Amino acid sequence: MRKKGKMLMVLVTISDDPTEKVMEEISSLWQRSLFSANFNIQRFVVPSSHVIFMLRDRSYTWEIKDFSVDQEVVC
Repeated sequence: MRKKGKMLMVLVTISDDPTEKVMEEISSLWQRSLFSANFNIQRFVVPSSHVIFMLRDRSYTWEIKDFSVDQEVVC
């Protein structure tokens, strides 16, 4: 199955019940970090401590997953 060119959404849960402002700041920092590493993603902050990353290319799903898991504030 080809993964290149297929879209995927990744749901990330942030621990400690952050405010919406904190979630925006954290997810914005992650998006900039990933962009600097040449990963073009979109992010959406959703209620109940979640952030959705939309990947335009599923071929780098594992790199995004590894990045997310390595963050201290991720459940």
